[in-house]
Amino acid sequence: MSSFKDIKFSDISDLFDIVKGDRNASLNVIVSRMLFLMGFRNNLIGTAYLKDAILLLYNLKAGIKINLCKEIYSKVAERNCSTVNRVERDIRHCIQDCYNRGKLFAFNALVHCEIVTKDYTITNSELLKSIVSWLRMEIRKDTDDDDN
Repeated sequence: MSSFKDIKFSDISDLFDIVKGDRNASLNVIVSRMLFLMGFRNNLIGTAYLKDAILLLYNLKAGIKINLCKEIYSKVAERNCSTVNRVERDIRHCIQDCYNRGKLFAFNALVHCEIVTKDYTITNSELLKSIVSWLRMEIRKDTDDDDN
């Protein structure tokens, strides 16, 4: 497996262009593209659950402390006619699949920090919160640039 330092920045720069380039893209499209570019496979149901969870978490007010299982996973399960346990397991499985294929190291380049290593796989909540934080930062930065 490669480290995040081995991933070419040009491979990751597409992620930044998603937020900055297409002003008409909905958040749903942005998150879908981002997950695809990070290496999550669309044929895994966990990827759809992960996208739903990111969107739900993003739409909550920043800084509010929440319980992922009780609040986010239950809403994702309700939307998809599933159970909380299945949602959590399927998200964990898609993260593990991405990690096992060596694709999750792109996440490190995205957040400019080495979170995923060959000895440590990121948890569901760490991944969700990090992606949402990154999205909020990039979208806020993008709207700040428009104001100037």
